This record gives sequence, structure tokens and C-alpha cells, in this order.
Amino acid sequence: YLVDRVGFESANAHGEVKRSFEGSYDPLYQLAYLVGGLQLMRIKEEVVDQGKMSFADFHDRVIKENYLPMEMLRAIIKGEQLKPDHETNWKFYHFNN
Repeated sequence: YLVDRVGFESANAHGEVKRSFEGSYDPLYQLAYLVGGLQLMRIKEEVVDQGKMSFADFHDRVIKENYLPMEMLRAIIKGEQLKPDHETNWKFYHFNN
């Protein structure tokens, strides 16, 4: 699958599968990447796809801010201020029911 559908080189695909099953990664490690990717895509939709920021500016801002919880990154990119008593409430994914 990783070679045929994703486009990985064979050696890279082998390494990814091996790391996933040999126990050196937490079971939720790969899932965290997926969730983070979905969150970044949602932030992109809110600012780039709405014409509020170019993709290049979005990319540069994400890289500049470095490691932050996604809701904090979203607030910074959108120019919103989070209060010290802020409670998370961002729903980044909407299931089709």
C-alpha cells in the first residue's frame, strides 16, 4: 500500500511498517500525525481557502511558531487572543452523519 498508493520507496515503506510494529513507537504515535494533519488542514481552510492569508504565509507562520498546541496555533494565525482561563472548545473535524 505505501509503495503502490502513497508513493513511498520500498525501503522507506519497510522502515515505516517495521517501526510501527516493533514496539519502539507508542501505539497512538501514527494517529497523532493524522490528527495533527487534519487540524492543520482545517486551519488552512479557515485562513488560506477564505482568502485571509496566502499559502506561503500560512506555511511560514506554522514553521515560525514551532511546537504549539493546535488551538493556540490557530488563535495566533487568526489574530485571536486567548485568555489565561481559556478552555478548549475547537471542533476541527465534523463527521458526516
